[in-house]
Amino acid sequence: MTEFHLTRMGQTFYDRTVPELVRQLQRLNENLERRDLRQATADLVAAAEHVLDTEIVPGSEATTAAFRELRRAVREAREAVRESGGADRGKPDTESQKCPR
Repeated sequence: MTEFHLTRMGQTFYDRTVPELVRQLQRLNENLERRDLRQATADLVAAAEHVLDTEIVPGSEATTAAFRELRRAVREAREAVRESGGADRGKPDTESQKCPR
């Protein structure tokens, strides 16, 4: 019996099908990374909006909870950026781009 890789079907499989599978897996991975970044961004925006909608009263439970939620969303967004291979994109590159404390 002839080995599969020596048949015409086998050659087609290894020359066309396998490379196409690899390309599709790469596309799938890129799409998943983009989705994760979009979700992290949406969560960060929601947390920021919550802070903006909260009356800032130093020491109040509402203020503390809003800032706690914002810090969590920032950590998750940073992690999503790191996992996507874009760790440097998530950091401000100049002093003027940093958020005030």
